[in-house]
Amino acid sequence: NYPGTNGETIFVSIEDDNTSCVTTTSFQLFLTTAPTPPNPADVTACNSYTLPALAANETYHTASGGSPLTQIASGTVINTSQTIYVFSQSALAGCTSEGDFVVTIITGTPPNPADVTVCGSYTLPALPAGSTYHSASGGATSTLLPVGTVLTTSQVVYVVSQSSGTPSCSAEGDFALTVNTAPVTPNPADVTACDSYVLPVL
Repeated sequence: NYPGTNGETIFVSIEDDNTSCVTTTSFQLFLTTAPTPPNPADVTACNSYTLPALAANETYHTASGGSPLTQIASGTVINTSQTIYVFSQSALAGCTSEGDFVVTIITGTPPNPADVTVCGSYTLPALPAGSTYHSASGGATSTLLPVGTVLTTSQVVYVVSQSSGTPSCSAEGDFALTVNTAPVTPNPADVTACDSYVLPVL
């Protein structure tokens, strides 16, 4: 394991034991520094992660070793948790190094509340922890409908579920609320009659 010096000439001498004849040849030694092993940070993402661009001498792979059969392109969308390998190769002498990082994909299950039809009004019931009602899609604070809100008009109500941890991932569902107008409460006057009373048309 000779460390050598870049550009150094190495001489090779070959001697025949029978004749004592000697032949000498040489070669020049060129040293290339191995590339620094890539060390990308682990990634946690909501639903998917798009592989960013790499340096010109680096490639992504689904397995260790840098095989072209396992190579995946920059810009590939990762939808499942997995280990991604980054293979680096120097321009000279084919020196290589490898690193890897773990992609963790958090997938939220969208809430799927049933549609509701009521008479007069509907009071928003309690939700699981991390879930909120909204009057519009997107989960903005300005559209928040607190639990217990009494709704008197037909509308679409959105339910947003927010995960704990970093990053905080959200999923959204909705249900159609149909509020039918309650009929006016009948209030007929009391009746006093002799012998009998015929019910009038309603």
